[in-house]
Formats: sequence, C-alpha cells, structure tokens
Amino acid sequence: MTLPRHLLRIALACLPALGLCADWPQQAVTIVMTFPAGSGVDVVARAVQDPLSRQLGQPVVIEYKPGAAGNIASEWVSRAKPDG
Repeated sequence: MTLPRHLLRIALACLPALGLCADWPQQAVTIVMTFPAGSGVDVVARAVQDPLSRQLGQPVVIEYKPGAAGNIASEWVSRAKPDG
C-alpha cells in the first residue's frame, strides 16, 4: 500500500475525534511576557493582540512578568489555575 493511502486512512480514522473537542477558547486568553512593557517583543505582542482577539472571539490579555531570565513568568504560569 502506498504512503498517501496510509495517510488518508489515518486522517479518516481521526475525524471522529474532532467532534469530541470543546469549543476553545471559552474565556480570555492570556499572553505572558517575560520582557518589560515597551520592549521590542512587547511591540509585536501588542500588534498581534487585537487581530488575535477578533479571530478567537475572546479578549486577549498581556501579562508582564519580566525578570530572572524568564523564571518569574515560568513560575507564575506553573502556578496558574489549569483552565484547559
């Protein structure tokens, strides 16, 4: 059997799983920034914020947690409430 047929069969086998997916996102999306406000990365995040919010249909919030080479932000995310 050829590779395209294998791939087609795998894709068809995965189709029922799409019905099990919940609608996402159901609440605000938070982008955690490891750089301070006003940095170059912040400019990109703010440029993406509005189009992403329109595309997802939910507000997109930018949280700034600079310092300690990103460890502060990583710890904050690891302690955040699991929301899906």
